[in-house]
Amino acid sequence: MAKFIDITNQKYNNLIAIKPMGKDKHRRMLWLCKCDCGNTRIVSGMELRNGRAKSCGCMRNKDKIKQFCIRGHEMAVTGRDKRGNCVECVRIRQRQISKTEKYKIARRKWEKRHNQTEKRKAYRREWAQKKRQTAEYKAYFIPYKKQYDLEHPEQVKLSRLKAKTNRALRIVPWGQEGMIEFYRNMPKGMTQDHYIPLQGDLVSGFHVIWNLRYLSQSENSKKNNNVDLLKVSEWYGKLLEEAGLKEKR
Repeated sequence: MAKFIDITNQKYNNLIAIKPMGKDKHRRMLWLCKCDCGNTRIVSGMELRNGRAKSCGCMRNKDKIKQFCIRGHEMAVTGRDKRGNCVECVRIRQRQISKTEKYKIARRKWEKRHNQTEKRKAYRREWAQKKRQTAEYKAYFIPYKKQYDLEHPEQVKLSRLKAKTNRALRIVPWGQEGMIEFYRNMPKGMTQDHYIPLQGDLVSGFHVIWNLRYLSQSENSKKNNNVDLLKVSEWYGKLLEEAGLKEKR
């Protein structure tokens, strides 16, 4: 058994231990304490010695920090609902929902006047068809790929290692001037592409500033790793002419 520690008339923060009051369910000694504000409180001796119990609760109200919601309402003024949300924010949200419902009704009336219901139904059918295709893809392809990875772990590791090493070898310390500005000034809806791909079948290029350009996502996906050697040779000849390493024609 733990030894009894007598802390009678000892002060811990704002509490003074007066007399013991038995034990709690964890067999810890309870003490009747008097606060500096005049109130009394029963606290365990361990909480007094550790500093967890500092007062009867009066300091909590003094040190209470004002809490605000996302829209800046003070929670103590507006109050909280059953879920703990700001009451004023809930009212604003209800008004917005009513506005959206009114907009939907007006939209339907406009569609009836201008015969837009058929177009809307056709759009919804296309959207549902796309959703079904994605669901079939997730249901068939992803489990198949996981099963393939489990059955051929060595081949998966080799392919990943090859891709990492090939791309790492193509990143060189020279030719990196203006790389940050290139990525920073990229237009919206565009992606970065290499004139000569880093992992081409016929020829491979380096990740340098003069090998980069902007392409749309559709053009980039169509291009893939294919290269037109005649166009690339003409483009590379122009670069050499601009650098003064080749005579101009």
